[in-house]
Amino acid sequence: MENINDIIKREAIEEAFIKINKQEINKSNNSVLQLQLKQLINLYPHFAKSYVKLGWLQMLNKEYVEAEINFNRGLALDTEYGIGYYYFLYFLIEIDRYEEAEKFIPICLKVRSINTRHIYEEWDCLLEQTKRIKEAIAIKKERIAMVFDMDILKALECEILELKIQITDIESFDDNV
Repeated sequence: MENINDIIKREAIEEAFIKINKQEINKSNNSVLQLQLKQLINLYPHFAKSYVKLGWLQMLNKEYVEAEINFNRGLALDTEYGIGYYYFLYFLIEIDRYEEAEKFIPICLKVRSINTRHIYEEWDCLLEQTKRIKEAIAIKKERIAMVFDMDILKALECEILELKIQITDIESFDDNV
């Protein structure tokens, strides 16, 4: 792997970040990528994207305390970095902080640069994990309007059907009790 200082000398900071960001993440290179991002942060401590990406890598390593610190730093430095909000929402759901995640969703949806489809996917995930099936169905129905891929649309429709079956099973079980 190329030294981050050499990349920065040759190209702009954004270019250096893009080179790091494009690398596939796996167990063998996660620590190398973290080191490169830390070097970038040392050189440019106000570059929010580096903190967010570092937080993502740390989350993948289950280094949750460090990840949260870096997500928060990144979001504080750039309040319009949509991917940062998505990653942090994902993080909150990953560590089962559902109440915080749910309060964070409206904040995410106000960010102009965010991909709302990703936020709705995470919201859907949160609702299913907290067994709020009827609410999950409602969010899935909202997601339908955001889908342009027929395979994804069919999968989403199947998920809705599966959840409706769960509701029917639960309600029929309750009737028999």
